[in-house]
Amino acid sequence: IGFISKEQRKRVQDYYQNKGQETVCYYIDIDKETRWQRVHHRNTIQPESFQFHVSKEIFDFFDTVFEPLDEEEKKHAIIITD
Repeated sequence: IGFISKEQRKRVQDYYQNKGQETVCYYIDIDKETRWQRVHHRNTIQPESFQFHVSKEIFDFFDTVFEPLDEEEKKHAIIITD
């Protein structure tokens, strides 16, 4: 569910790399309002990949606990800026 901490991201990455799998981190580096608009839109249209509704309260909570990628993580990530 978003890999909110650096430690969690590292643990998952190590797990798959130890099994010979390549890992890729995609980091969405855009403002909070744009991210919320996209989540709200997804909630509304519920595309085929839709799994669950994300309320504004849940979105806001995760925004407060998410640890942004540090500079080392960003070197190996695909950064989405739009």
